Amino acid sequence: MKMKTIVRKATKKDLKDVVRLWIELINYHNHLDKRFWNRAANGPAKFQEWMKQSLTDSKRILLVAELSGNVVGFTHGMLKQSPPPMQPRLGGFVTDFVISKAVRREGLGSKILKKLEAWFIAKGAKEITLTSAAKNLPAMSFWAKKGFDHWTFTMWKPLRNPGTRNN
Repeated sequence: MKMKTIVRKATKKDLKDVVRLWIELINYHNHLDKRFWNRAANGPAKFQEWMKQSLTDSKRILLVAELSGNVVGFTHGMLKQSPPPMQPRLGGFVTDFVISKAVRREGLGSKILKKLEAWFIAKGAKEITLTSAAKNLPAMSFWAKKGFDHWTFTMWKPLRNPGTRNN
């Protein structure tokens, strides 16, 4: 029996599940690369408040993927204007995108992305940008299959206080 899939705008009652999935996402990334993906003790509460604000912000969208009544994925997108020295151009930016590990590779990511793209188009965005952890190879493969291409690379280097010794 095929399970019913729904992709819809999130509501306040979805925030607990969105935070649960965000924690799953951060824990996965922390496993891949401990240099950056370390959530603060109050990180989940701060993330929940940020997502709550998106529910009423016309420049942001929070979508959830529901499978048989259970929230198993979400994405958060926002509109971004190009920097002032560049020609004016409105783009969409994906801040978070996660499908629970238990239900990946069942088409939910494609469905939620399609709805997100439609929202960006309706708002006048000309493209979508996102960042993906360099070591998250399944995500890189997903985005490439969906037509995303490398545009910039984000580089990282920790800074050390000159008064301390490097270990």
